[in-house]
Amino acid sequence: MWSRATVSILAVLALSFAACGGGGSSTSAQESAATAAAKAQDKLAAATVPTSSTEAPTKTATVTAPAQTKTVTQTTTSTAPSQTTSITNKTSTTVKATPSSKESESSSGGIPWWGWLLIGLAVAAAVIGIFLAGRARQRQKTRERGAASAQHP
Repeated sequence: MWSRATVSILAVLALSFAACGGGGSSTSAQESAATAAAKAQDKLAAATVPTSSTEAPTKTATVTAPAQTKTVTQTTTSTAPSQTTSITNKTSTTVKATPSSKESESSSGGIPWWGWLLIGLAVAAAVIGIFLAGRARQRQKTRERGAASAQHP
């Protein structure tokens, strides 16, 4: 004998199965679900008819058939009237340019050759200055060592 909980679960499963139909319209799925739920409730009511206690227990079997879903797919193809839009755009541009610099000048970032010469000379002077400053320190240290060793024989 089916219990009330089992029949309720089967009714919920039937509703779920009918509601997830394979792409049909939602109204037909809802109608199928409502029909399946009504049938399940009727069978539940029939299965739970009380019996008198003086009679021998009667076995009652409730059979629930799976819900059947019918899906109707209708495809309509219509052709819209064709519209053609033509856009024609003609643009004529003439550019007359005169060169702003002579071809004999080098184009190395906008600095003329004599500017690069001055930069090079400044770098060379800095390197020579660092060398001479280091050499002067070295001479001063050797003088201090010589003077210190002369005082302590």
